[in-house]
Amino acid sequence: MSQIPSASDRFGRKNSGPIKTPARRASSKEIELDTDEDRQDPAAWRDEIVRTIFGDVGAIRRDFSCAIERKILLHGRLYVTERFICFYSNLFGFEKKIKIPYSHVTCVTKENTAVFIPNAIAVITARKEYVFRSFWDRDDCFNLLRAYHEMYRTVLEPASSHVEEEETQQESPKEKFETPVEAPSVPKQDLLKRIEGIAGPPVERPSTPDVADTPEHARSTAKAFSREVDSTKLAETLHTCVLPVSVDEFFAHFLADGCGFPLTKFHEGQGDLEVACTPWASSDGEHDRELRFRRLLNNPMGPKSARTTKIQRCRAFGRHGLVLHGVLSMEDIPYRDCFAIHDRWVVTPQNDGVDVAFEFEIKWSKSTIFKRKIESSSRSDLQAYYDAYAAAARAHLAAAPSSERSPPPPPPP
Repeated sequence: MSQIPSASDRFGRKNSGPIKTPARRASSKEIELDTDEDRQDPAAWRDEIVRTIFGDVGAIRRDFSCAIERKILLHGRLYVTERFICFYSNLFGFEKKIKIPYSHVTCVTKENTAVFIPNAIAVITARKEYVFRSFWDRDDCFNLLRAYHEMYRTVLEPASSHVEEEETQQESPKEKFETPVEAPSVPKQDLLKRIEGIAGPPVERPSTPDVADTPEHARSTAKAFSREVDSTKLAETLHTCVLPVSVDEFFAHFLADGCGFPLTKFHEGQGDLEVACTPWASSDGEHDRELRFRRLLNNPMGPKSARTTKIQRCRAFGRHGLVLHGVLSMEDIPYRDCFAIHDRWVVTPQNDGVDVAFEFEIKWSKSTIFKRKIESSSRSDLQAYYDAYAAAARAHLAAAPSSERSPPPPPPP
């Protein structure tokens, strides 16, 4: 029997005794949640996900957030197991899986990106070299990999020599980015420089003939923008706003390298720490970059802050519109392997400027009992983020001199 105070207690009178109430029976939903599976810790969820992707790879010692350099920068997670180095990425519809036996590794070295940034590790095998970069914990990962490499080289190599090295890549047909408008090609050497963050020669629009001004090209670009908007739509639109600029001016004010109001400045104004952003790297008409910051958290049950990485891909369609895709992942939080936060900015020209729609969706690799809580808190946080960003963008444009209202155009479509 449970007890509640009598009504007289609320008015300060002496309580003559507790009021008896029948004990409440637990609902079937509450009973259902109290199972061994639902009490499973986040590491067990992670291990199950890894086994589903890679099969039996032995016990997982630790996992790290990083990216691998390919045609585009693929951000994902590197799993250090007893028997393999495993990497998995599923970004913008491109799924990449790498599985390297320690017996195939000939060398593990620390590397720099952009010449002087110490955030990369090279894993070298007899077949090829894998360069993983953008680590938050580069030294911890390097020491663990080197320890396993030394152990297998001196003790376990003969027993594991039959295991094959694997690397697979698959493009999801549902999320494939169509590119019907031909873009200027970039030499391989210059593209590699851009991926490394070293300034290469700028990508220029073709000058003769100016196909961007022909009606046929304009119709093709408008159709491509419409297909992009329809095929990559996310679950919810959390905020829309109208800004008094053209599509080109929006990119130049808010997204271009060296723009007047970059995302790094906004994040610093929101109280985020360790904010950094790579330059845009261009490939096949798409432009990718990486934004990193440490977000302060108010959750009393979790960590005080979370290291956050956001990969952005921009697709510009001239004056017809612009789409900015983003995938956000957070370190240091429970169940981080179970989900990724996707957002999309759609910039559409209007008579009095551009309409900017901010969309959001959480994509799950494995469901948890905290799914609704995670979705609710993420939705609330992003709603506040977009509201604040729209207000800050309006304030920036209001304060910008009129001479800055005609900046150079964005990257070519």
